[in-house]
Amino acid sequence: MKKALLLIFATGALTISAKAQTTVYQPWPNDSAAWFYESIDSYGTYRYYYTEWLGDTLINSVTYKKVFVRNDNTSWKPQYAGGVRQDIPNEKIYTIGLSGLEHDVSVSQHLSVGDTMNVIACPTQVITSIDSVLIGSKFHKSYNLSCTDSTATGAYIVGVGEAGWNAFEAAEHLLCFSVANVNQYGMAPYCQLVPLDVKDRLVFYPHQIDIYPNPVSDKLTIHTKENEPAEFILYDLISGRMLQTEFTKTATIDVSQLSGGLYIYELRTKEGIVTKGKVVKE
Repeated sequence: MKKALLLIFATGALTISAKAQTTVYQPWPNDSAAWFYESIDSYGTYRYYYTEWLGDTLINSVTYKKVFVRNDNTSWKPQYAGGVRQDIPNEKIYTIGLSGLEHDVSVSQHLSVGDTMNVIACPTQVITSIDSVLIGSKFHKSYNLSCTDSTATGAYIVGVGEAGWNAFEAAEHLLCFSVANVNQYGMAPYCQLVPLDVKDRLVFYPHQIDIYPNPVSDKLTIHTKENEPAEFILYDLISGRMLQTEFTKTATIDVSQLSGGLYIYELRTKEGIVTKGKVVKE
């Protein structure tokens, strides 16, 4: 249950100081926060999930931050999912769904190696190590986890949520996290907040763009089905924007100087932003 609730407000490479640990409680964002997740299932299908906290709402005479979720199942239209509130002095966070029932989904800042949690994609996880992650200008405690019933592993950042998990033939990763339009973690499309009515006009076309070869070693070809100007941007998950080109219909770009690893791309057209999975640089 807690797994599903946590995904209401937080459904990659980490910038982690070597085994450093912070003991200072870092709360969740106060408002205007966004999370963008990528997942891949056992069939190799990529899915994307976006969550926003925007504005206040009054539920049962209690003030909550409004939670909106969107994904390719909803054609990227925002779906109101309830609210979230914090009790910062007591290091607590609560969610309330459309049923009106509130749940405590707090994760302690003060757990130790060997303690168990229940926040990623398996019934129970054990903490294998503890690090600190620099989020904006502050260090947040990060728990590295291993499932007790499988080989799945994951990480959870206090005050941010799941950093992701990896299991056999499936995975989920937090690509970016922003607060008040300032990126705090990772780099990816969609993670800067824009008004909901504008975001609704961004259209997701999973089959509009073809990219090959993938994996690629030197030349990457981009082809769209529409004969109109477009902009292609290739992102490094750690350092941000790497390559950018404007083209119509087809383009070929030289990626031979890029380091080997995983990249994501963004295609901008007059209809909005189109993303589709990863490019692997050999």
